[in-house]
Parts: sequence; C-alpha cells; structure tokens
Amino acid sequence: MHKKTKTVDKMLGVKDIQELFGIGRNKALALLNTEGFPAIKLGRTYLVNPSQLEEWIKKNQGKEIKLLNKRKEA
Repeated sequence: MHKKTKTVDKMLGVKDIQELFGIGRNKALALLNTEGFPAIKLGRTYLVNPSQLEEWIKKNQGKEIKLLNKRKEA
C-alpha cells in the first residue's frame, strides 16, 4: 500500500504579512480580520496559507479592501 504524501506550504504569520504588504502590525491585524481573507486563528496566533493568499490577491486585484478598525474600548 502506498501512502500519499501531501505537501503543506509553510504558513505565514503576522510578521510575514507585514513584510509582504509593507504595512505595520495594526494594519496587518486589520487585514487578517477582514471578511474573506484566508487566515486561520489558533488562539492568539494568525496563520495564512501562501497559495490561498496568492489566490485571494488575484481575486481582489484592483479592488478596494475595507479594513476592520478594531479599537479597544476602555
């Protein structure tokens, strides 16, 4: 019996998103929380699959992305 091996892309984190898009941490977190953005949240950690991110970028090219403005209330 042959086992199929599945290649899993290295997941990207917040710092990777910041570097890729040239944005700060707050804007990266807002992007990660945007509806439709291919992010997974595990506890307090965000993970993004690079191939899903590439598809999301192609799908949204030329569109305005409305970022969520999450502010902590005192």
